[in-house]
Amino acid sequence: MKTLSTSLLLLLLVLGFAPQLPGQAQAIYDSAERVAISSHREQALPVEATYFKVPLFLDYNGFRINNQSALTLLQTHPIRTIRLYYSDYPPGQDLSLLNLGRIDALLRQVPQAAADTVVWQIVKQTDCTNRREAQKRFHGFEVLLAIPDDIKLSTIQVDSSFQDFVVDRVLRRNDWREMLIVTDVTGSMAPYTSQLFLWLQLNTLDDRVKQFVFFNDGDYTRDADKVIGQTGGIYHTKSKAYREVELTALQSMFNGGGGDSPENDVEALLRGLHLCPDCQENILIADNFSKVRDLELLHEINQPIRIIICGSETGVNVEYLNLARDTGGSIHLMEEDLFELIQLNEGKTLEINGFHYQIVDNRFVRIKGL
Repeated sequence: MKTLSTSLLLLLLVLGFAPQLPGQAQAIYDSAERVAISSHREQALPVEATYFKVPLFLDYNGFRINNQSALTLLQTHPIRTIRLYYSDYPPGQDLSLLNLGRIDALLRQVPQAAADTVVWQIVKQTDCTNRREAQKRFHGFEVLLAIPDDIKLSTIQVDSSFQDFVVDRVLRRNDWREMLIVTDVTGSMAPYTSQLFLWLQLNTLDDRVKQFVFFNDGDYTRDADKVIGQTGGIYHTKSKAYREVELTALQSMFNGGGGDSPENDVEALLRGLHLCPDCQENILIADNFSKVRDLELLHEINQPIRIIICGSETGVNVEYLNLARDTGGSIHLMEEDLFELIQLNEGKTLEINGFHYQIVDNRFVRIKGL
């Protein structure tokens, strides 16, 4: 039987995890459910809508948690399930000592992980064809926590000085039907998400919205590991039941905070368009302060996109202006709607709330006032 390399075994010995590991780790390891999945991201294990997941990143051959700050989240909500992900490479290698060490390392920092109420799963990622491919897979713990029942998105409190009610205003003045709504739910978008859900409470969904898509730019994926078109963190539902839609949004919000500035808007739009090709209006609720990570995929969009701009007090992000123009769509602000952007020819200028933009080389660029 193959074993870990000598250097790794010595490291475990030095740090006190081998050869005799504490009984709790051994008991958990022996009783945990074993699951094997393909190494491909799209075949990761699902999470029920009433839970959110906190990833704890480990190195390919390591057992120290790299994102220590995430441990604070585990103190605020009951732990329901813990999944330990590892790669089966080389195929069939005995990695039991490494995984025992990983479990023991977690228990030392999160003692409540050993509670009898916690369900443990050890997930083997198969089909890795070489070491480099295996190293790119997620290695670590996926901790599932319960979404609190008392969180209501329609009542999120914001600072009393907040005055940007753009989502509410745009949805109320445009009689859009059979909508696809794609929404950025990262970080600072909370007050805009709240506006959306207050509007949903006041409107019947039967003929207004056909498909919801919420995205968080990667489910806590490390920025260096984000791949254009495969960043993930996308959650969707066709449900007409308000609470089910709310739980889908909450799951996306809890499962990722966005990381770096760019967001995977186009990936989320493409997912929505695939899920609802017959939607009549395609709405993107976008964070004006974030760049679009995946504009290179824009050519794949074949429907007009109507973009509600959140946070436009310092001007409109030209990436969203170009996204709307290139798709034959429109831009929507708190006080005005900008349709027919596609009809603006080379050299034409546009003024929005005192800021000026011009078509240069077939793209919007921001210019100084005329």
